[in-house]
Amino acid sequence: ETPQSTVVAELQQCMDQYDDFNFRQWFTSQSGILTHPIANHGNPLACVDGGHHFYWVLISVIVSLSATDSPELIPATGLNFGICVPARCHGHAVTNLVIPFYVGPYLG
Repeated sequence: ETPQSTVVAELQQCMDQYDDFNFRQWFTSQSGILTHPIANHGNPLACVDGGHHFYWVLISVIVSLSATDSPELIPATGLNFGICVPARCHGHAVTNLVIPFYVGPYLG
């Protein structure tokens, strides 16, 4: 077994459980939404008590108000949220599949 096949198997096991209809709603209900600091960031205690992993995610965003050579920028701000993933999901799966799934719509 090669290191690459191990990573592929890990990714597949993670997504199989994460996408399972019986679990999907539970994982998303324990996760937060990508937004400002006072919003719902998820339920880490329920996630961890359920035997799973909870990750905090912070994204730094700078908004440009024009497309000129010297754009007017809004100061950087942080958007944060929490995400609950199955216990089978570890580094590669969380970094390369789960987080991009959540963050992708916000990054264009």
